[in-house]
Amino acid sequence: MQAVLDRDPACDKYTQALLHFKGYQAVQSHRVAHHLWLNGRRALALMLQSRISEAFHVDIHPAARVGRGLHASRACCACVTPRTRR
Repeated sequence: MQAVLDRDPACDKYTQALLHFKGYQAVQSHRVAHHLWLNGRRALALMLQSRISEAFHVDIHPAARVGRGLHASRACCACVTPRTRR
């Protein structure tokens, strides 16, 4: 949440990001799906990712690793996929 507050000039309160910024909400939802993926609950993680995609119009595969300061400002046309292994 600090990344949003620091980097988005339209955000002046933590509650703004929490309640109104779909980019922030999508990234936090992805973190839950990623946790499920890592703990072997892949079907549930994919179901949650599908719902996140419908609700926020953001696709982040549950296996994708997202760093700590990610800020998806308006979350327009975002698509994050895991790196392909060879």
